[in-house]
Amino acid sequence: MDAIDKNLLFHLTGACRASFSQLADELKLSLEDVDTRISHLVKNHSVQKFTVVLNPLLLQLKDALVFFRSLTPLDSKRLTLLGIHSAVEFISIGTKHEGFAFARYSKESDLSDMLEHLHQFHKGFDDLQLFLVEPLDSTIPKPTQDLVSLEKVDWLILAHLREQGRLPLQELSNRIDLEVHAIIERLDYLRHHNLIFETININPVVTQKESLTLFKCEFTMLNYLILEEIMCEVSTIPSFWRLCSWRSVNEPLLFLGFYCSSYTEVEKIQNQLSDLPGIKSIEKIMGGSTYYFTDVRDELIEEKRSHGWFSPEKWVTKVKEG
Repeated sequence: MDAIDKNLLFHLTGACRASFSQLADELKLSLEDVDTRISHLVKNHSVQKFTVVLNPLLLQLKDALVFFRSLTPLDSKRLTLLGIHSAVEFISIGTKHEGFAFARYSKESDLSDMLEHLHQFHKGFDDLQLFLVEPLDSTIPKPTQDLVSLEKVDWLILAHLREQGRLPLQELSNRIDLEVHAIIERLDYLRHHNLIFETININPVVTQKESLTLFKCEFTMLNYLILEEIMCEVSTIPSFWRLCSWRSVNEPLLFLGFYCSSYTEVEKIQNQLSDLPGIKSIEKIMGGSTYYFTDVRDELIEEKRSHGWFSPEKWVTKVKEG
């Protein structure tokens, strides 16, 4: 995976239904090159799925990271059990004994419940560290309408595009028995009001020789100017993976992701990070193969699609003016 592939993935995380011609124009590539690269990224499972989801900000969902180390290996069956909690969006495993989970939550009780769940389904956790975070480079805009503005057909559209984000309009039309022009109209409405997020599920590690390493960097202090200076320096490190880097909401911490091809490279990056202004300490956690799970937004879509209703008092938050 080269720098062009990474840039292509970055664009797809905010617009998975973008046409190849749009991507070619934005990235200054030929149509053939875009086609070849996306086909390769899908074939080698770097892109696991194109998906259209409800904007997490629509439900006022917040982000959290869980670092974990385990005394016993984590197998795929155990991972499935860990991921059934609705707060867990994905888990990244670097070795059989450590990794990190990304979660979205609406209230803090969701987090304690999630940690209890993780302990329940895997008794071998030696260490679980929970951090409340916000993305450093978020492509998710704020919604300008709330859930009650979605029509019945919108939920049908979402139910299909959640699983197949690049589903052709004509095929979607056949599935939900709605004219293409009406689907385009509804998609335009959902986009215009930032009610949906068109993205991809990424597995950045495609061989056992590569890893996604997160560095927890503690600083003496962080403000806007210091953060800007730090990120300017970090962006010059070739392996910086900007799709998954976060800032702690209540501590002077940054969580920086790097796509590494060897442990030597991990050590080299750690040495470079140690020269950042105001750095106090660095802790690394090895991620890697990434497993995605259904989350609270899927529960809402299924509730609406199956029963034709949802509980406004549970889901709807009035969008603030201005």
